[in-house]
Amino acid sequence: MKPHVKIMSGILSLAFAFLASHANAKVNCNVIINSLPYVINSGHQTYCLGQNLTYNATLDTNILGQYTIFDPANNWTAFPNINFTAAIVVAAPNVILDLNNHTLTGTFLVPNRVAVGVYANDASNFKLQNGIIRGFDTGTYITSPNYALVNKITFDKTKLTAILSFAPQKNSVTNNTVTNFSSVNRWPLAPVAIMEINGASNNNDLITITNNSIAKSVGNSADPTPDDANLVWGTIGIRVGSGKGSVDVSSNILTNITAKNGVAAYLYFTNGSQITIRKNKFAFPVNSPMSSLQNIAVLQSGSKTTKADSNSFSGFHTQFYTFNTGTPLIFSNNVFNIYRINGNYPPLFYNYTKPSPVDAGGNIIIRN
Repeated sequence: MKPHVKIMSGILSLAFAFLASHANAKVNCNVIINSLPYVINSGHQTYCLGQNLTYNATLDTNILGQYTIFDPANNWTAFPNINFTAAIVVAAPNVILDLNNHTLTGTFLVPNRVAVGVYANDASNFKLQNGIIRGFDTGTYITSPNYALVNKITFDKTKLTAILSFAPQKNSVTNNTVTNFSSVNRWPLAPVAIMEINGASNNNDLITITNNSIAKSVGNSADPTPDDANLVWGTIGIRVGSGKGSVDVSSNILTNITAKNGVAAYLYFTNGSQITIRKNKFAFPVNSPMSSLQNIAVLQSGSKTTKADSNSFSGFHTQFYTFNTGTPLIFSNNVFNIYRINGNYPPLFYNYTKPSPVDAGGNIIIRN
């Protein structure tokens, strides 16, 4: 063999060895999941899908409890007798569930019963990552007493909620994608939040929602009381419920989220937190016939100071809509693309109760 061939052969051998070791280090699986439904009862381990798996909801008789869906047409009481099952149940602490770049698919969904892809019940320090969850009512339903992470998951064709997560200390939703979301056929009377993230109970707690993408989503059929100014009825892109801690919503892309004859709000904040909205792109489809009332970029109730910096807003009826009394809103260096509605330009900021202090500077307003 010629010397340069030996050198190249050696380099290639080292390269393949490096790639193999890197691939092995990427996912260090303790337990492989190859069948569904599956219950994780042992903690402090990493569980991985061994292959693409399909969950047949009609064959699962393990009812996990009541799933609350509120009915705005009936004084916001809960729909009766809505139960749920799950393809994978996590009932142990310190679990990493790595889909290992495989797909978890839900099929044959049962009428009036919610099918969940991954249900983590009171699971401390839970992480879900790396893969696709497709066809479920709810992609993942997480309750943790402290910390939860959902990272690098694609939620495709979910029908009620992609991510429902509660973790009071630290709740992180990062690098996820939601596509082809629709509730109008399976849950036509249910108000929906595509992502619902709750936590940040105390001053040092944090909700982080970064680098996520939601597109091509539609919810709801008709608002039963269109004149009651009830903006919760409709489709919410990301709903955030927090306590005394902070919320960071950064570098997300939310586009083409509509409500059929209802209200579409891309972000909805509740309760008393410090909110930062930075470097996001929010775009409502211009002249969309899907939203008969209005569409809102940021809807908030009960929060403290909200800072919106370096975001892009396009096509909204109202950019910021608040029920708060006296909540400071500081927005700077944002770009607003505003389109006429019935011949007039919509407001940037609207308070349903009374004016709140607004500090604006360095923003670009484009009136189309």
